[in-house]
Amino acid sequence: MIKIDLPRSLPKVELNDNYESIQPGAQIVVMGYPAVSPNEVQVTNSVDPHNAGKVAETIPQPTISDGNVGQVLRNGSNNNGDEGTYSTIGDYYQLQLGTTGGGNSGGPVFDDQGKVIGIFTLSNGTGADATIRFAVPIRYGMELMGISVNGK
Repeated sequence: MIKIDLPRSLPKVELNDNYESIQPGAQIVVMGYPAVSPNEVQVTNSVDPHNAGKVAETIPQPTISDGNVGQVLRNGSNNNGDEGTYSTIGDYYQLQLGTTGGGNSGGPVFDDQGKVIGIFTLSNGTGADATIRFAVPIRYGMELMGISVNGK
C-alpha cells in the first residue's frame, strides 16, 4: 500500500466485499502496469536553470484487461473449525484472463458494476504451461487500510 498526495481530490471507487455476489463466470476487469508493456516517453523542456535542454521521462501507462472469475477459492467460509471445505492456498479468486503478468500485482480487480472486488496478486505457470492468475479478495486490502470489514 502506498499513500499519494494529489493536487486535487479524485472520485472514490466502491469496494464490493460480498463473496455471495462474486460467482464463477462473473465478468471482471483488471488494471495494472504489466512489465511486458512497451514504455511511453514524454519529452519536455527542463525547468532546471542549471541544466537547460530537453528531458525525457518514462511515463507508465496502465493496461485494462477483461476476463472472468474462474473459481472462488474459500478457506472455510462457514466452518466452525472442525468440518468444512478448505482451499489449500487460502481465499482467492482464480482469474481467467491472458494479458496480465508481472507488474499487475497490486492492481484493482473490478466487477461488472465497476466496484473493486480484489487485488491482483499472483500467477503460476511457466513456459508452455497454462498460467493461472489470482486475486486476493478486497477484504484483505480493506483490513490493511483499517477499513471495517462486515461491521467488525
